[in-house]
Amino acid sequence: THVSLEVGITYPTMGVSGFFTQTKNEIRPTVRDYGDYFMTTNANIEETERFGLQAYKTVNMTSQTRLHTAYSFTEAKSAEGLDKDKHLPGVPQHVVSLALKHQHNSAFTSTFDWRYQSASYALNDHQNLYDRHGEYAVADYALNYKHKGFRGGIRINNLFDTRYNLYHI
Repeated sequence: THVSLEVGITYPTMGVSGFFTQTKNEIRPTVRDYGDYFMTTNANIEETERFGLQAYKTVNMTSQTRLHTAYSFTEAKSAEGLDKDKHLPGVPQHVVSLALKHQHNSAFTSTFDWRYQSASYALNDHQNLYDRHGEYAVADYALNYKHKGFRGGIRINNLFDTRYNLYHI
């Protein structure tokens, strides 16, 4: 069960909101290190709290090119039990995204996306004993075609072959 509150203001080209969520009996993945092997199970966390901020802005750079920007900050902690006041594993505090979208003509659109995610605690580090790690930035490119009800496109994810480990233990 959870209680959630979000308050914000939005316009067609920008917006900002703040949020708070309190969850009881949250089920989260947990990883146990048994020396020779790891075992992943689900664990019940008595109570968690998240609060944060989200903001976005769209800028018309030319009549055919737009820049979409977004930022989110999340503070996610355990509110009860042995891990009280510890950050939840696997939850980054900062996420930034940029998308440059260009309309070449009435049929073709290309988009260059970039996304940054800050480091987080490992999935098995509920006590926050080790440094955060796993920070990464990744870029994608897409070319889309749309004409008379037909849509198609190609997309290259992880354009620069960035190595990252999202689910570190």
